[in-house]
Amino acid sequence: MKVKVQKETKLSTRNEELINQRTKDLDKIKLKLLEQELKASGISRSQILSNISHEIKTPLNTILSAAEILKVKLEEHEDKNLVGTIYRSANHLTVLLNNVLDFYKTSFSGLSLDAHPFDLYSLFDELQHLFLLSAKQKPIELIFSIDPEIQRLWNGDATRLKQMLYNLLDNAFKFTSEGRISLTARLKESGDKSARIGFCVTDSGSGIQSDLEHYIWNFFSSNDISHSRTHQGLGMGLALTKTIAQLMNGSVELIETGAEGTTIELTVTLEKENCDGLPDIDLFKHVLLAEDNKVNQQLTKNILEKKGFQVDVANNGDEAIELFRMRKYNLILMDIQMPKCDGITATREIRLIEKKNKILAPIKIIALTANAQKQDKIDCFSAGMNEYMRKPLDIYNLTSILCKMQNGYPAG
Repeated sequence: MKVKVQKETKLSTRNEELINQRTKDLDKIKLKLLEQELKASGISRSQILSNISHEIKTPLNTILSAAEILKVKLEEHEDKNLVGTIYRSANHLTVLLNNVLDFYKTSFSGLSLDAHPFDLYSLFDELQHLFLLSAKQKPIELIFSIDPEIQRLWNGDATRLKQMLYNLLDNAFKFTSEGRISLTARLKESGDKSARIGFCVTDSGSGIQSDLEHYIWNFFSSNDISHSRTHQGLGMGLALTKTIAQLMNGSVELIETGAEGTTIELTVTLEKENCDGLPDIDLFKHVLLAEDNKVNQQLTKNILEKKGFQVDVANNGDEAIELFRMRKYNLILMDIQMPKCDGITATREIRLIEKKNKILAPIKIIALTANAQKQDKIDCFSAGMNEYMRKPLDIYNLTSILCKMQNGYPAG
């Protein structure tokens, strides 16, 4: 009787294994069929992700741009605080969106970096501004500092760096009700072409339990499950920070934690930006801005005019081509996704016009886009663009790009 029970148990276990294996096989078949269906329709995962990213980030960038314009125009203190709240909330939503999209990428295609010249000091100022209101409300003393040995301009993925630092600061705010939070940058190693920079986020919060320290770097985990209602979040910020840090030849680690607070250090490797000084504005003074979004038009035009540029605006690619035929420009800032005629098509047409007219010095064209996919960058350069910038326009990024163009450095 005992032998019979054992045989039945083994048989039952074997049946479960077969069922589980069959289920896995069916899931693989379904996934393969879905991939074949998408391929047959000419749609790839990267295209889907790119479209989702653009559709969500476009209105987000509009909110950010509108808030930026209002901040400059409004005089009353209360109104400025209200606009600041809108701006910070939109930025927070942008980071959350990036986290979700990046988690999707890690699950399927993998993450990639998009390096551009950027101003580290400007990035610090922006982060400090974003968390200033939260610090006042708690209250928390917010301290930001950069080692004087660290230069201002670097080449790297500034969006990813901002995302990681935002995640670390946001995590510090969740577990700190009062006291202080600081972000410091120090030079760890420096070579001829690159350097390793350490960013330390220190708080005076509740600390991390010793038995949970290992799990904070896992997706969908938190310091303490019982805090999930009090400290809301997706549970992916620290895990993504670790993944992105490794892509940037760096790391993120818990340096210290306890009753007096926590210190987490993010280390990344950045290329030294090799353009010195400022570009000669006269070489790029007359700018054609091709942009269909009215708010983005106004914000970008205001930013450029304050720096001494003369700006004409085209609402779509067709208008950009027509204005290019009629007037002489030194630079075109070209939005990628526009109605009637997109930026890629417009750029190809402009390059054909230049070739037909045997123009020896083609106009410089810089792509402006809400997308951050590797293929988008490849498409821009293939169409004949010289550089590539994310929206909203960052004047420090543009200044560095123009400086490189002026000194003859290659695109990309």
